Amino acid sequence: MNRTLFTFVLCGLALAAVAQTPSKRLAFESASIKPSNRTGIHFDGSPAFMRTSGTLKGLIRTAYGVEMDRIEGGPKWVDQDTFEIEARAAQAVDAMQLREMLQTLLEERFHLQFHRATRQAPGYALLIAKNGLKITPVVGGDHQSTRGGDGDITATNEPFSDFVIRLSRILGAPVVDETRTPGYFDFKLTWSPESIHPSPSSINVNSPTTAMPDAALFTAIQEQLGLRLESRKVPVELLVVDRAEKPF
Repeated sequence: MNRTLFTFVLCGLALAAVAQTPSKRLAFESASIKPSNRTGIHFDGSPAFMRTSGTLKGLIRTAYGVEMDRIEGGPKWVDQDTFEIEARAAQAVDAMQLREMLQTLLEERFHLQFHRATRQAPGYALLIAKNGLKITPVVGGDHQSTRGGDGDITATNEPFSDFVIRLSRILGAPVVDETRTPGYFDFKLTWSPESIHPSPSSINVNSPTTAMPDAALFTAIQEQLGLRLESRKVPVELLVVDRAEKPF
């Protein structure tokens, strides 16, 4: 084999090795975990620092964006013992990167292993309304937040995938994002909350005339955001914990 061909082969092998090297997951530069008496999940994030506390189940909810009732399996302490985490990144990161770092921490320090499963359940699909979106995307920044009370939501740098989580909590039923719209949005949603919220299982998903729960919310979503909610059977994703160990 001549020198030119030999060099070519070596370069090809080197490029192949680089191509097969998995990308390194984002991780905190330092992190401490200790027992905590706090019973709720508290999250205080900044461009390079995170402080959060709660049960491992609550931490999984924060890290993976899965509702508590969709997390199953694992030992009993997953939903009983509480922990406090303080972690720092090497440099400023955005909210999505902070979540990925928390995922890495849970998998490395709690040895968290899980698999996902899916079931069909009565719920709602979030779709773009007939006349199109009435809000425009913004450049995602370091700060991402959603706050609201009984009849209002104010979102900053929020993707629709996160918005549906809050809608799911308000409606008491699963909501799936079918807008297929990437990006982040700033918006304010206000409505007059009603006292009665029928279960989605009582709604005929095949009848367009069926009364919808909290009509004011559905109307506000369409008029203010250019979105709509459609009652239907939707896939509900479960996160099933296969393994978890206490970090100390």
